[in-house]
Amino acid sequence: MKLQRLFVLGCMVASMALVTSCSDGEDGAPGKNGIDGKDGTNGTNGVDGVDGTDGADGINCWDLNGDGIANMTGEYTEDVNGDQVVDALDCQGADGQGTTAGRIIVDVSAVVEGTNPVTLDTATYPELAALTQEVLATHAVLVYLSDGGTYISIPGRVEFLDLQYDVTFATGAVLITMSDYDGFDVGPGWSDTLTEVHIVLIPTTDLAGKSQADVMASLKGLGVDANDYHEVMRYFEIDEYQPNI
Repeated sequence: MKLQRLFVLGCMVASMALVTSCSDGEDGAPGKNGIDGKDGTNGTNGVDGVDGTDGADGINCWDLNGDGIANMTGEYTEDVNGDQVVDALDCQGADGQGTTAGRIIVDVSAVVEGTNPVTLDTATYPELAALTQEVLATHAVLVYLSDGGTYISIPGRVEFLDLQYDVTFATGAVLITMSDYDGFDVGPGWSDTLTEVHIVLIPTTDLAGKSQADVMASLKGLGVDANDYHEVMRYFEIDEYQPNI
C-alpha cells in the first residue's frame, strides 16, 4: 500500500516537473535599427525651349492706309475730327444713326446789335464743325434763340421783338435773317438781348420727314410741343446743362 502511494506521489512530482519545464522564457532584447539607405541622385534639368518669334508691330488706330504717316490731306485724310492734329481723337467712329438727338449751343453775346443777317460759321464758332454735310443730310434741325432764360423757336414770329426770324444751314454754318411780319422790310436786325443759339439735331429715323412742318408734325404726334425747348430736351433726354454734343 505504501509502495503504491509512493508511486503515485512520484508520478505527481514528475508531472509538475514536466509542467514547469515547458513554461515560455523571457522576451529577448530588441534588435538594433538597420542602417538608412543612401539618397538617390537628382535627375538632370531639362533643356529650355527656344524663345518664340516677336509678333509684327501693330499700326496706330488713326492710320487708315497703314503707311505709318499722319496724312493731313488727300484720299486718306486721317485728321478725321478736323483739329489739324492726327492723334487718338481721330480714332472715333462716325456717329451712328440711332435715335438719340444732339445739341449745339453757340454763344452769340458778341454779335453786334442791329446786324442782319447774322452769319455763324466755324471761323468764329468752331463748335459748328459738327454741322457736317452728312449730319445735315440725315438730321432734322430745330433752332432756339435764348436770352439765358427764355427760349424762342425759330423760324417764326417773335412777338416781343416784333420780327420774323428765318434760318438756313450750310456745312459748318447757320444764317439767321430778320424781317418784319410781312417779309418785305429788313427790320431793325439783331437784338443784343439774345445771348445763345441752341441747335437741336434729330435723326430723321425719328421723324416722318425733314422740313420744319414735318418736324413739328412728327413731334406733335409723339406728344411733344416742338416750340417748348424744355419739353424737347426732356423727350430726347438731353442734359440741359451739358454744353455741346
